[in-house]
Amino acid sequence: MPKRIRDTTIAPCPCCGGESCLWGASGGKVGDMTYWVSCQVCFLSTDVFGSESEAAASWNRRATGGVEPNAPQQAQPATGTQQA
Repeated sequence: MPKRIRDTTIAPCPCCGGESCLWGASGGKVGDMTYWVSCQVCFLSTDVFGSESEAAASWNRRATGGVEPNAPQQAQPATGTQQA
């Protein structure tokens, strides 16, 4: 049975803004765990990963538009300017 993991920071859902949760489940063998993140409102979810950190990173990249949280941002060109 899946177990909710509460000690990992997960961004809100990128589709609906709903609460997102990290889940883990055993594959039957000792130490054989899989992890994924899903939205509790619209049920969007990640693929299944072999670690909590991979599942969380995948979701948080998606929720932030492909940018890792706390990653340096690249300067964006100003809108409304003409290029020569």
